[in-house]
Amino acid sequence: MILFLPSVFPISPLDEAIAGIESVFNPNTPIFGGASVDNMKGLNTYALFDGQVFEKGWIDIGFADPTLKIITQVNHGFNVLKGMQLEVTRSESNNIYEFNDQPAWTFLTNMLGVAETTVLSS
Repeated sequence: MILFLPSVFPISPLDEAIAGIESVFNPNTPIFGGASVDNMKGLNTYALFDGQVFEKGWIDIGFADPTLKIITQVNHGFNVLKGMQLEVTRSESNNIYEFNDQPAWTFLTNMLGVAETTVLSS
């Protein structure tokens, strides 16, 4: 199994990163982990490896012990969305284009009552 801790800024093609991991290892190898963020500021991300701090870095750690099991928990910190009903109505790979038949970014900014701004792209 592989622990995958990618940086998410700038927005990265995570599906391509996973395809790269799968091209080296067995495609059935479990890949788990989470994204590195900066307390949701969206300015930079950091990874720590071997006593060094890397900006916008990715870390993969492989485990070869077949007795290990993956037990997961998810917490994205989006308590503001609690109770909001979202259905992904259009997506491709790991990109969400629509929630509830509306453009995703417009839908979210309207529901949250914030001004719509430009999203950085890769």
